[in-house]
Amino acid sequence: MIEKRQLIRRIMKVVLMSGVAFSVAGALFTDHLVRKIHQKEFEKDAIERFEAIQLGVRQYLNVVEDIRGLFAASHHVARDEFGEYVRPILERQKGFQALSWNLLVPGGEREAFEARVARDQPGFRIIERLPQGMVTPSRPRAEHIVVYYIEPFASNEKAFGFDVASDPVRLAAFELARDSGRTAVTPPVRLLQEAGNQKGALFIHPVYENGQPVRTVEERRTYLKGFAVGVVRFGDLIESAIIGLSPRGVTFWLYDTSPSSAENFLHLHVTRLNKTSKASDVPPVPPPDAMKVIKAFPVANRQWRFTAVHHHGHEGGVHYFIWSVVVVPLVGLGFTGLLLAFLRRMQHEEQRRQAWEASLGASEEQKRTIIENAPFGIVVVDAGERILEFNLAAEQLFGHVREEIVGRPVGELVPPALRTAHQAGFQRFRETGADRILGLAPFETEALHKDGRIFPIRLAVNRMAMPSGVAFVGMIADITEEKQIYSELIQSEKMAGLGNMVAGVAHEINTPVGIGVTAASELEERTRVFADLLHKEGISEEELKAYLASTLRLVALTRGNLERAADLVRSFKLVAVDQSSEKPRAFKVRECVEAAVLTLQHELRKTQLLVRVSCPHDLEIQGYPGAISQIVINLVNNSRLHAFGPEDQGTIGMEFSVDGDFLAFSYRDDGQGMPEEVLQRIFEPFYTTRRDLGGSGLGLHIVYNLVVQTLGGTIACHSAVGRGVHFSIRIPLRAVENQPTGDLPA
Repeated sequence: MIEKRQLIRRIMKVVLMSGVAFSVAGALFTDHLVRKIHQKEFEKDAIERFEAIQLGVRQYLNVVEDIRGLFAASHHVARDEFGEYVRPILERQKGFQALSWNLLVPGGEREAFEARVARDQPGFRIIERLPQGMVTPSRPRAEHIVVYYIEPFASNEKAFGFDVASDPVRLAAFELARDSGRTAVTPPVRLLQEAGNQKGALFIHPVYENGQPVRTVEERRTYLKGFAVGVVRFGDLIESAIIGLSPRGVTFWLYDTSPSSAENFLHLHVTRLNKTSKASDVPPVPPPDAMKVIKAFPVANRQWRFTAVHHHGHEGGVHYFIWSVVVVPLVGLGFTGLLLAFLRRMQHEEQRRQAWEASLGASEEQKRTIIENAPFGIVVVDAGERILEFNLAAEQLFGHVREEIVGRPVGELVPPALRTAHQAGFQRFRETGADRILGLAPFETEALHKDGRIFPIRLAVNRMAMPSGVAFVGMIADITEEKQIYSELIQSEKMAGLGNMVAGVAHEINTPVGIGVTAASELEERTRVFADLLHKEGISEEELKAYLASTLRLVALTRGNLERAADLVRSFKLVAVDQSSEKPRAFKVRECVEAAVLTLQHELRKTQLLVRVSCPHDLEIQGYPGAISQIVINLVNNSRLHAFGPEDQGTIGMEFSVDGDFLAFSYRDDGQGMPEEVLQRIFEPFYTTRRDLGGSGLGLHIVYNLVVQTLGGTIACHSAVGRGVHFSIRIPLRAVENQPTGDLPA
């Protein structure tokens, strides 16, 4: 009795000390956990806003770029034609302050230009703004960049006739766009039409003379026609991009951090969650101790940074110390009570155990109870392949009752397609004592249900010694639901990729179709004028020749652009149909690969990457063209996202040849490569190093499954930092449909 009381006192001391320890640990853990939960929620909400802003800015850049199609279709675009084209765009994209056509006017042609415009706009002069803010006629220059057309005119008349070349900041961006042939963005500038304090920027895209070569900087300067310009206020642009998002307490700052200039503040958004909050409640810069998300993204030639904090009144961060202090006593009492209850339960369990052992009288029955209550199937097999044990979970998995299956061959649980390999494994063990899977990590295979149904399982096998000899213990879990979820996830990733492909092809089709429609409209108008002259006044030989020449030019322009659109539709249709088909067929490899690459042109033209395909024109195989297309698309996208930066130049090469009964596919890029630790994991599902750019970690995993499972081939990857990447793929020239999967080695 004395020993028991001493033992109880010792246990109580341990409980009290443990209670104090758990109280402190619980307070720290609770504070850490709550902070982590809020951090994750805040990061998700902040990234949602960042992605909306990034997408919105990209759409606005695309709008300015697409305006070039209007000028590419004609040597002259009238003011009312420009207005009719851009007004629907302004209705949809509320972030634009204006869309304008800025015409290049040589200094020697200034007087004639001003006189010509003054006939429609009396008093018109090319103007510039002095540092004091006053507007004055522009000083003589070698070239003037004049705001010629602008919509809406009513709220932007102050900018009409403005000489962009008079402002060094604006001029630098226009010259960059001219020399690069790409869209350029100005630093933050004060707009001429701005009445308040809000800053804005110009999105600029160059337009060159139709049909002239513009491969070099000198050619671009020679044949420059003017610029399509989008005028945006930062506040209008950003708020229109996130207008559809529900308030979540996220306040964020937007900065221009381009290396060519000092850091410039662009916009501050104060969360709408607290309706009393306003910009004056928020510090001018993010507090250093606040919960933050910082993201940077390129905007044409500029670099913008998004910095978000969780906004609570005047505080720059979220503090949970008070809540944790309230929780500490409760946590301490709770843990102490749990420890006492646990000790009491241990005493009761010990009493029950002793009573149970006494009633059973043998340790064998204890083992049997443990096996029966295991949450996974347990099957014990002797060296002669006979089943010795079969627990309750195994009965539920296989549909067999223990009494009917014990003593029967374990091969009855193996699908017919795997029995030969299974029996060979047992035979090898009996003859040599060698095995392939004993003691290894669980692997996936298939099993046979009593009703004849084959279902996927995860199996781990270990060897144990028994009085009667060696036996094997198999631990089995049904992974049917897991496989289904995984399959749906893979399919979702494929459909997401197809969706991106659709968006890209649609964008690529937009330009040639728009040019074709514009050219057809001009042809219709010229034909109507020609018909009127023919019936009323008659026409001269020179007028007839001019009409025929313009008609042939417009018909050629329309036909060329419609053929380009047809090629895009044909390529996308071929790729989409092949990806939805599950039947092998004969196809030419080069046509399949080139169609896949063509569907990626929308993304590739934003880069400086060159894709080269080396494949015999007559190389034909019997297989799954959809799988080949998906492999090519995933590999190119992987190189684009991981191997090269936004402004990097690079080359992607694909070579195809016949090697015996196999198609040898060699894929290379000369990008930044990868370290050994990344190379070892690239085919793992959900492993990615660029989750910040939307990487899911499934692209190369899908490639691996398509090569190995769908096509029955092999794939290997070689890479080193700074030395690019090389994928070596071998695929049978003739695919076998519906091959059985899974294996059950011993």
